[in-house]
Amino acid sequence: MGELENTNENRYHILTMISFITGKIINKNNNKITILTSSRVGYEINLPPFLFLELKKDAEVSLPVYLAVRENAL
Repeated sequence: MGELENTNENRYHILTMISFITGKIINKNNNKITILTSSRVGYEINLPPFLFLELKKDAEVSLPVYLAVRENAL
């Protein structure tokens, strides 16, 4: 089971489905990257601006991740 968090300010839940991802950055755009894993599955990940600028396309990366479920977005 994943963690569940609810704040009065943003009212969102954090579900731990995939907690860590490793792969190659195959796309970068608008503070999002697409990571292609060794099993050939691509995952789009939102990043904070400072991290987005630091990571380079075609780099191999390993990142901790979480799924934030909000009332108005998944």
